[in-house]
Amino acid sequence: MMISKKALDKIRKIIDKNYKALLINVVGTRVFSDDELRRLKDLGLDVEDKDSLLSLVYYNNVLNDLISTTGPTSIDDMLAQQKGKPTGEGHEAAEEHINQNFVQAVEKLKTSTQASMEGIIRDYNLTYRNNALQNLERPEEMDKLVMQSSVGGLKQSLRDYSGDATRDWNRVAVTETANAMGIGSVDRVVMQNRDKDLEEVYVFRIPVNDAALCKFCRKFYLDADGSPAVYRMSTLLNNGTNYGRKPADWKPVAGATHPNDRESGVLELRPGWKVVAEGRLEFIGVPAWKEYIKKKLRD
Repeated sequence: MMISKKALDKIRKIIDKNYKALLINVVGTRVFSDDELRRLKDLGLDVEDKDSLLSLVYYNNVLNDLISTTGPTSIDDMLAQQKGKPTGEGHEAAEEHINQNFVQAVEKLKTSTQASMEGIIRDYNLTYRNNALQNLERPEEMDKLVMQSSVGGLKQSLRDYSGDATRDWNRVAVTETANAMGIGSVDRVVMQNRDKDLEEVYVFRIPVNDAALCKFCRKFYLDADGSPAVYRMSTLLNNGTNYGRKPADWKPVAGATHPNDRESGVLELRPGWKVVAEGRLEFIGVPAWKEYIKKKLRD
Protein backbone atom coordinates (compact mmCIF):
# COMPACT_ATOMS: atom_id res chain seq x y z
CA MET A 1 0.00 0.00 0.00
CA MET A 2 1.42 3.36 -1.07
CA ILE A 3 0.85 6.51 0.97
CA SER A 4 -1.32 8.94 -0.98
CA LYS A 5 -0.86 12.64 -1.65
CA LYS A 6 -3.94 13.23 0.52
CA ALA A 7 -2.19 11.50 3.43
CA LEU A 8 0.95 13.59 2.83
CA ASP A 9 -1.11 16.77 2.96
CA LYS A 10 -2.60 15.62 6.26
CA ILE A 11 0.90 14.96 7.64
CA ARG A 12 1.99 18.47 6.60
CA LYS A 13 -0.95 19.98 8.45
CA ILE A 14 -0.22 17.92 11.58
CA ILE A 15 3.43 19.03 11.54
CA ASP A 16 2.44 22.66 11.02
CA LYS A 17 -0.11 22.52 13.84
CA ASN A 18 2.36 21.00 16.29
CA TYR A 19 5.10 23.50 15.53
CA LYS A 20 2.62 26.37 15.87
CA ALA A 21 1.63 24.94 19.27
CA LEU A 22 5.34 24.94 20.22
CA LEU A 23 5.62 28.60 19.27
CA ILE A 24 2.55 29.57 21.29
CA ASN A 25 3.82 27.71 24.35
CA VAL A 26 7.27 29.34 24.22
CA VAL A 27 6.83 32.84 22.77
CA GLY A 28 3.13 33.36 23.43
CA THR A 29 0.43 34.55 21.07
CA ARG A 30 1.68 38.07 20.37
CA VAL A 31 4.00 36.93 17.57
CA PHE A 32 0.94 36.00 15.48
CA SER A 33 -1.38 38.31 13.56
CA ASP A 34 -5.13 38.30 14.26
CA ASP A 35 -5.75 36.32 11.05
CA GLU A 36 -3.15 33.71 12.06
CA LEU A 37 -4.68 33.40 15.52
CA ARG A 38 -8.12 32.83 14.01
CA ARG A 39 -6.73 30.07 11.78
CA LEU A 40 -4.90 28.49 14.71
CA LYS A 41 -8.06 28.59 16.80
CA ASP A 42 -9.88 26.80 13.96
CA LEU A 43 -7.21 24.09 14.19
CA GLY A 44 -8.12 23.57 17.85
CA LEU A 45 -5.18 25.40 19.44
CA ASP A 46 -5.54 27.48 22.58
CA VAL A 47 -4.90 31.06 21.45
CA GLU A 48 -5.79 32.88 24.64
CA ASP A 49 -3.28 35.64 25.40
CA LYS A 50 -0.08 34.06 26.70
CA ASP A 51 3.20 35.60 27.79
CA SER A 52 6.50 34.65 26.18
CA LEU A 53 8.70 32.38 28.29
CA LEU A 54 11.74 33.86 26.57
CA SER A 55 10.62 37.37 27.52
CA LEU A 56 10.24 36.07 31.08
CA VAL A 57 13.85 34.82 30.97
CA TYR A 58 15.04 38.12 29.51
CA TYR A 59 13.44 40.29 32.19
CA ASN A 60 14.50 37.92 34.96
CA ASN A 61 18.10 38.60 33.92
CA VAL A 62 17.44 42.33 33.58
CA LEU A 63 16.09 42.50 37.12
CA ASN A 64 18.27 39.99 38.98
CA ASP A 65 21.99 39.56 39.43
CA LEU A 66 22.69 35.93 38.58
CA ILE A 67 24.89 35.46 41.66
CA SER A 68 22.19 36.80 44.00
CA THR A 69 20.32 34.31 46.18
CA THR A 70 17.34 36.62 46.67
CA GLY A 71 15.82 36.40 43.19
CA PRO A 72 12.60 34.61 42.18
CA THR A 73 12.49 30.85 42.70
CA SER A 74 9.41 30.04 40.59
CA ILE A 75 7.60 31.26 37.48
CA ASP A 76 4.87 32.75 39.69
CA ASP A 77 7.55 34.74 41.57
CA MET A 78 9.03 35.90 38.27
CA LEU A 79 5.63 37.03 36.98
CA ALA A 80 4.93 38.90 40.21
CA GLN A 81 8.31 40.64 40.13
CA GLN A 82 7.94 41.56 36.48
CA LYS A 83 4.77 43.55 37.04
CA GLY A 84 7.25 46.33 37.77
CA LYS A 85 9.62 45.53 34.91
CA PRO A 86 11.42 48.38 33.12
CA THR A 87 9.93 49.70 29.91
CA GLY A 88 11.21 51.58 26.90
CA GLU A 89 12.20 51.10 23.27
CA GLY A 90 15.45 49.32 24.16
CA HIS A 91 13.71 46.61 26.16
CA GLU A 92 10.95 46.25 23.57
CA ALA A 93 13.54 45.86 20.80
CA ALA A 94 15.41 43.22 22.85
CA GLU A 95 12.17 41.28 23.45
CA GLU A 96 11.26 41.38 19.77
CA HIS A 97 14.74 40.23 18.76
CA ILE A 98 14.72 37.31 21.19
CA ASN A 99 11.23 36.13 20.26
CA GLN A 100 11.62 36.56 16.50
CA ASN A 101 14.94 34.66 16.60
CA PHE A 102 13.07 31.77 18.16
CA VAL A 103 10.23 31.99 15.63
CA GLN A 104 12.73 31.91 12.76
CA ALA A 105 14.58 28.93 14.25
CA VAL A 106 11.35 26.96 14.76
CA GLU A 107 10.11 27.77 11.25
CA LYS A 108 13.39 26.38 9.88
CA LEU A 109 12.93 23.24 11.97
CA LYS A 110 9.37 22.85 10.73
CA THR A 111 10.41 23.18 7.09
CA SER A 112 13.24 20.70 7.61
CA THR A 113 10.94 18.25 9.39
CA GLN A 114 8.32 18.42 6.68
CA ALA A 115 10.88 17.92 3.90
CA SER A 116 12.60 15.03 5.71
CA MET A 117 9.40 13.18 6.57
CA GLU A 118 8.03 13.60 3.06
CA GLY A 119 11.32 12.29 1.69
CA ILE A 120 11.13 9.23 3.95
CA ILE A 121 7.56 8.55 2.85
CA ARG A 122 8.39 8.98 -0.84
CA ASP A 123 11.29 6.55 -0.43
CA TYR A 124 8.85 4.10 1.18
CA ASN A 125 6.41 4.51 -1.72
CA LEU A 126 9.17 3.90 -4.25
CA THR A 127 10.45 0.82 -2.38
CA TYR A 128 6.93 -0.64 -2.17
CA ARG A 129 6.35 0.04 -5.88
CA ASN A 130 9.66 -1.54 -6.90
CA ASN A 131 8.94 -4.62 -4.81
CA ALA A 132 5.51 -4.93 -6.38
CA LEU A 133 6.90 -4.60 -9.91
CA GLN A 134 9.24 -7.53 -9.35
CA ASN A 135 6.34 -9.94 -8.94
CA LEU A 136 3.03 -8.71 -10.28
CA GLU A 137 1.49 -12.16 -9.97
CA ARG A 138 2.35 -12.79 -6.32
CA PRO A 139 -0.50 -14.03 -4.11
CA GLU A 140 -2.32 -11.71 -1.71
CA GLU A 141 -0.66 -13.24 1.37
CA MET A 142 2.79 -12.58 -0.10
CA ASP A 143 1.75 -9.01 -0.92
CA LYS A 144 0.74 -8.51 2.72
CA LEU A 145 4.16 -9.71 3.88
CA VAL A 146 5.92 -7.30 1.51
CA MET A 147 3.71 -4.47 2.73
CA GLN A 148 4.38 -5.32 6.38
CA SER A 149 8.11 -5.36 5.73
CA SER A 150 7.95 -1.98 3.95
CA VAL A 151 5.76 -0.43 6.65
CA GLY A 152 8.15 -1.72 9.34
CA GLY A 153 11.03 -0.01 7.59
CA LEU A 154 9.01 3.18 7.28
CA LYS A 155 8.16 3.17 11.00
CA GLN A 156 11.80 2.67 11.94
CA SER A 157 12.93 5.48 9.64
CA LEU A 158 10.35 7.83 11.11
CA ARG A 159 11.35 6.83 14.65
CA ASP A 160 15.00 7.48 13.84
CA TYR A 161 14.17 10.87 12.36
CA SER A 162 11.97 11.71 15.33
CA GLY A 163 15.02 11.32 17.59
CA ASP A 164 17.01 13.68 15.37
CA ALA A 165 14.16 16.23 15.38
CA THR A 166 13.97 16.09 19.18
CA ARG A 167 17.70 16.81 19.42
CA ASP A 168 17.26 19.73 17.01
CA TRP A 169 14.41 21.10 19.11
CA ASN A 170 16.46 20.82 22.30
CA ARG A 171 19.33 22.64 20.59
CA VAL A 172 17.08 25.54 19.61
CA ALA A 173 15.53 25.75 23.08
CA VAL A 174 18.91 25.78 24.86
CA THR A 175 20.50 28.23 22.41
CA GLU A 176 17.67 30.76 22.41
CA THR A 177 17.34 30.61 26.19
CA ALA A 178 21.08 31.38 26.41
CA ASN A 179 20.53 34.36 24.10
CA ALA A 180 17.68 35.67 26.27
CA MET A 181 19.82 35.27 29.39
CA GLY A 182 22.81 36.98 27.79
CA ILE A 183 20.91 39.96 26.39
CA GLY A 184 18.96 40.44 29.62
CA SER A 185 22.08 40.35 31.78
CA VAL A 186 23.85 42.82 29.48
CA ASP A 187 20.94 45.25 29.76
CA ARG A 188 21.06 44.93 33.56
CA VAL A 189 24.79 45.72 33.73
CA VAL A 190 24.41 48.65 31.33
CA MET A 191 21.47 50.06 33.34
CA GLN A 192 23.52 49.84 36.52
CA ASN A 193 26.40 51.74 34.88
CA ARG A 194 24.59 54.52 33.02
CA ASP A 195 27.17 57.05 34.13
CA LYS A 196 30.17 54.99 32.99
CA ASP A 197 31.97 54.40 29.74
CA LEU A 198 31.51 50.69 28.92
CA GLU A 199 35.26 50.53 28.36
CA GLU A 200 35.51 50.86 32.15
CA VAL A 201 32.92 48.20 33.00
CA TYR A 202 34.44 44.74 33.56
CA VAL A 203 32.45 41.54 33.14
CA PHE A 204 32.75 37.77 33.09
CA ARG A 205 30.71 34.68 32.25
CA ILE A 206 30.66 31.39 34.15
CA PRO A 207 30.90 28.30 31.92
CA VAL A 208 29.73 24.85 33.00
CA ASN A 209 33.20 23.42 33.53
CA ASP A 210 32.66 19.72 32.88
CA ALA A 211 33.67 17.14 30.29
CA ALA A 212 31.16 18.57 27.80
CA LEU A 213 32.69 22.07 27.86
CA CYS A 214 33.87 22.78 24.31
CA LYS A 215 37.35 24.00 23.50
CA PHE A 216 36.06 27.38 22.33
CA CYS A 217 34.19 28.21 25.55
CA ARG A 218 37.09 26.91 27.64
CA LYS A 219 39.41 29.21 25.70
CA PHE A 220 37.08 32.25 25.79
CA TYR A 221 35.69 32.12 29.32
CA LEU A 222 38.23 30.35 31.54
CA ASP A 223 41.75 31.35 32.54
CA ALA A 224 44.51 28.81 33.18
CA ASP A 225 43.80 28.78 36.94
CA GLY A 226 40.16 27.79 36.36
CA SER A 227 38.71 31.19 37.18
CA PRO A 228 36.43 33.02 34.71
CA ALA A 229 38.12 35.28 32.19
CA VAL A 230 37.39 39.02 32.50
CA TYR A 231 36.56 41.35 29.59
CA ARG A 232 35.50 44.91 29.11
CA MET A 233 31.76 45.09 28.49
CA SER A 234 32.50 47.02 25.30
CA THR A 235 34.58 44.10 23.99
CA LEU A 236 31.74 41.59 24.24
CA LEU A 237 29.27 44.03 22.70
CA ASN A 238 31.61 44.92 19.85
CA ASN A 239 32.13 41.21 19.10
CA GLY A 240 28.44 41.03 18.23
CA THR A 241 27.16 37.51 17.56
CA ASN A 242 28.75 34.32 16.26
CA TYR A 243 25.68 33.51 14.18
CA GLY A 244 26.78 32.78 10.63
CA ARG A 245 30.48 32.69 11.50
CA LYS A 246 32.66 29.65 10.99
CA PRO A 247 33.94 28.13 14.27
CA ALA A 248 37.45 29.36 13.49
CA ASP A 249 36.05 32.92 13.55
CA TRP A 250 34.03 32.62 16.78
CA LYS A 251 34.64 35.23 19.47
CA PRO A 252 33.61 35.68 23.11
CA VAL A 253 30.16 37.29 23.02
CA ALA A 254 27.33 38.32 25.32
CA GLY A 255 24.71 35.98 23.85
CA ALA A 256 24.97 32.33 22.87
CA THR A 257 28.53 31.56 21.84
CA HIS A 258 27.36 28.65 19.69
CA PRO A 259 24.41 26.22 19.47
CA ASN A 260 23.73 24.41 22.77
CA ASP A 261 25.63 27.10 24.67
CA ARG A 262 25.66 26.66 28.47
CA GLU A 263 27.46 29.75 29.78
CA SER A 264 25.84 31.98 32.36
CA GLY A 265 24.72 35.43 31.43
CA VAL A 266 27.08 38.39 31.80
CA LEU A 267 28.15 39.34 35.33
CA GLU A 268 29.88 42.52 36.42
CA LEU A 269 33.16 42.45 38.30
CA ARG A 270 33.07 45.57 40.45
CA PRO A 271 36.17 47.43 41.71
CA GLY A 272 37.68 45.81 44.77
CA TRP A 273 36.63 42.26 43.91
CA LYS A 274 38.37 39.33 42.21
CA VAL A 275 36.66 36.35 40.62
CA VAL A 276 37.89 32.84 41.39
CA ALA A 277 36.86 29.30 40.45
CA GLU A 278 33.16 28.72 39.69
CA GLY A 279 32.54 32.47 39.60
CA ARG A 280 32.93 33.03 43.34
CA LEU A 281 33.94 36.54 44.36
CA GLU A 282 36.58 37.59 46.90
CA PHE A 283 37.07 41.12 48.15
CA ILE A 284 40.69 42.33 47.81
CA GLY A 285 40.24 46.10 48.09
CA VAL A 286 40.52 48.77 45.42
CA PRO A 287 44.34 49.32 45.52
CA ALA A 288 45.09 45.61 44.99
CA TRP A 289 42.25 45.35 42.47
CA LYS A 290 43.82 47.90 40.14
CA GLU A 291 46.91 45.74 39.74
CA TYR A 292 44.80 42.58 39.58
CA ILE A 293 42.62 43.87 36.74
CA LYS A 294 45.67 44.87 34.68
CA LYS A 295 46.90 41.27 34.74
CA LYS A 296 43.49 39.63 34.56
CA LEU A 297 41.86 41.63 31.76
CA ARG A 298 41.66 40.11 28.29
CA ASP A 299 41.73 42.29 25.19
